[in-house]
Amino acid sequence: MSDANLQDQLSRHYAQRVAESGAVDRLRASLEAEAARTPPRSRRRHWLALAAAAAAVLLTLVVLPRLRSPDVVGEIAYNHRKDSTITFVTSSIAELQASLPELDFELQALNGPAASLSLVGGRYCSIDGAIAAQLRLEDGAGRHYTCYQTRRKPRLEDQTDQDTRVDGVRVRTWSSQDLFFGLAEWSDTFPPPATEDREVP
Repeated sequence: MSDANLQDQLSRHYAQRVAESGAVDRLRASLEAEAARTPPRSRRRHWLALAAAAAAVLLTLVVLPRLRSPDVVGEIAYNHRKDSTITFVTSSIAELQASLPELDFELQALNGPAASLSLVGGRYCSIDGAIAAQLRLEDGAGRHYTCYQTRRKPRLEDQTDQDTRVDGVRVRTWSSQDLFFGLAEWSDTFPPPATEDREVP
């Protein structure tokens, strides 16, 4: 998914939120009713108030949500808890890259906290609304992890170099070259769910 397409989808999404909220229409109706009871000389102030109120609504519903830092750690933990079945089974990064032609970046070899783990396979995923790869990894004891790779961007800068626990999942994040990485595993105090509780493909 290109940045242009992503921005277009975001714009349409937030525009729909504004329309569905009805906040601007309610403000307009209220101020128009008040203006009808106001002498003509004072009506200009009411229309200026309407414009200011509409601007405040747009700022709250459209601009501010796009400026907030994304909860990438929570998103990674959620995706790990879903335990989705991998689409492509392979131990080769090159083979996985060839199996995921829609990726707009080159997968990197396992590095950082994932350097000692082994690749089992992978699938498409998304992080902060952008296309990503979800890699299934294992350690020597057969314990499984999910590793996420997506294109690095400014919105993710304050999400790097984290090591935290969310809903029983340990999440570590880092950056390497032009990619953002996330590694998720079950916390020692929270065992993985039973097989029948996991997502069915």
